[in-house]
Amino acid sequence: MNSTRLRAIWEAHSNLVCFIGLTVIVFAFYQPILGGFFLSDDNFFVARLLDFAPSLLRGEKLEDWFFGFNGNVFLRPVLQGLFLINFMTRDTNASGYYLMNIVLHTLNVFLVFLLVVRIARSRWGAFAAALSFALHPLHAESVAWISDCVDLLAAFFCLLSVVYFVLYRQKSKRRYYAIALISFALAALTKESTLSLPAIFLVYDLLFTWRVLRWNTLQAQLPIWCMVPGYVAVRFLLFGRFGGYADQSFLRFGWPLFVQYYTFVFAKPLLSDIDFSVLEVSLVVVALVIIVFRNSKTLWLGLAWMVVLLIPAGSANYVAPRLAYIPSIGLAITQGAVIGVLFTKRAGVWRGFAISLWALLTIAYGFALVARVDDWAAAGSITRAVVEKTRALYPTFAPEARLYFVNTPQYVRGIDIYAGNLPFAFRIAYRDNPSLWVQVADKFPIVADRLEQSYFFEYRHREMIEHPEVRQMLLERKRCLDVALPTIEWDFMRDDQGWEPWSQLADWSIRDGALVMRAEGNDPFMGGPAMDVPALSFGEMEISMRVRADLLTLQGEVYWLVAGQPDFAPDIKVPFLVQADGEFHTYRVDLANGKLFVGDHVIQLRLDPVDTPADIAIKTIRVTSHCTKLDRNLCQCK
Repeated sequence: MNSTRLRAIWEAHSNLVCFIGLTVIVFAFYQPILGGFFLSDDNFFVARLLDFAPSLLRGEKLEDWFFGFNGNVFLRPVLQGLFLINFMTRDTNASGYYLMNIVLHTLNVFLVFLLVVRIARSRWGAFAAALSFALHPLHAESVAWISDCVDLLAAFFCLLSVVYFVLYRQKSKRRYYAIALISFALAALTKESTLSLPAIFLVYDLLFTWRVLRWNTLQAQLPIWCMVPGYVAVRFLLFGRFGGYADQSFLRFGWPLFVQYYTFVFAKPLLSDIDFSVLEVSLVVVALVIIVFRNSKTLWLGLAWMVVLLIPAGSANYVAPRLAYIPSIGLAITQGAVIGVLFTKRAGVWRGFAISLWALLTIAYGFALVARVDDWAAAGSITRAVVEKTRALYPTFAPEARLYFVNTPQYVRGIDIYAGNLPFAFRIAYRDNPSLWVQVADKFPIVADRLEQSYFFEYRHREMIEHPEVRQMLLERKRCLDVALPTIEWDFMRDDQGWEPWSQLADWSIRDGALVMRAEGNDPFMGGPAMDVPALSFGEMEISMRVRADLLTLQGEVYWLVAGQPDFAPDIKVPFLVQADGEFHTYRVDLANGKLFVGDHVIQLRLDPVDTPADIAIKTIRVTSHCTKLDRNLCQCK
């Protein structure tokens, strides 16, 4: 077979060969995530579908599913539709969802190849661009996190729209233009940030068709741009506002940090860190590249893509690599443009430089991507281990069972694996038991309700360990709840017993057998002396107090410090109502109430007697115990 015949076969099938090659590469790098379980918001989405899907299939609750999310307003029916299709076809099999993300990323990689082929007329440059996009480590989050299929799907429709717009300009077939418009509409109905895409159509026309078509370009541009206000009008018609997150603001972090962060994201892994001096150097390098390759229209299109599609990320309440997924298409186009130009040079030295640059990027991206995918795979394997090890111990639970977990990892290699969604993970794992109740804590809480239906688990070294002894401790304590033995009593008959005025308390003195004081603000508080009472035996705090104030009902609060805690915490407290009628009342405050933990020792108390200026007198403060003694952490009361 002669070289002409081989060249003809290559020309006829090169796209298919490149597609197969790119597909193999993407799957080879991302296949480790297929064994993971749901992460973070994935659990919320799938658990919500468990509840919604039957109603959705009956045509009910469609508005709630397609136009709302967790109290925020979005117009993303295409994304919500994909989640529904995933659920209907894959149920709660996480591997199927991961596979969908990998497929979407593969399609995007190939569309990058097709786009650069059409505009740069260089298969080497197109393949370099596609390979760069396939392997860039910033994409690991978008591909390996199921919830971020929003960026993958939006990128797919963006690329499809631009590819068909280019085909329309090159071949003047109206069906291509129609596909471009439909694809842009689907992109906008997937994610709002794609509304800036018409600027890319305009840049393309200015770069590639303006000299020929001049003002005739407006015929194709106007319908595209008119879709933007039409979309905004639909949002206001449906929601009364543009939507999104209620507390959104543009560039809330400031533009210097915004530019610095995303420059670093794009430059990974070539830069391991970035400050403003490195940022300046990076921008100088970019400027030099632009000067050297200023005649490449493809380069300018890629730069425009990065800027135009990154601007909407400034409206997010956070910065994250996933927000750069769609803008990074421009980075791939730019790299493909540079390598494509170098390959067209006749001098072998330029081709050698192109190959070296390509190899450097591929190796750097490849190693960094392997490491980052391994991080996400490890996170997914841990979330799978948590639910599977629990199911191994208890394939089923009784209705309304309560599960308490300690030491479950929340962050793995910088990845927030639950983000407060562990209860939803168990909603998925025990789908037939929607009343299952799950709590995560650093230590087991001291509780008294439904102990017979309570289970206590500790995650340790990828094993789930049950602690039935904790239930036994709490059952023994519950048996003694009717016992109230005085453990510590501070009687202010003669002195303040070591209590001190810490804030907004004046005229601190002993008068008429009571500790009297005047609260001068809305946050007065006093601190007690050192003590040591096991939390497991801690009963109530009894305060005999008289208050005079302009209001009749005030609020007091009790804070406590446990061993190992550096200071009083604002959320470790119990409030109680105070009667400001000038009479002595005894206030009983139960500190346990789910806020004391097994193994804790209370070492100091803080009392906020009121929350407004008042005259206060305290006769006694008493701490009671439910236990006469603790025998191996078991409460003894008889």
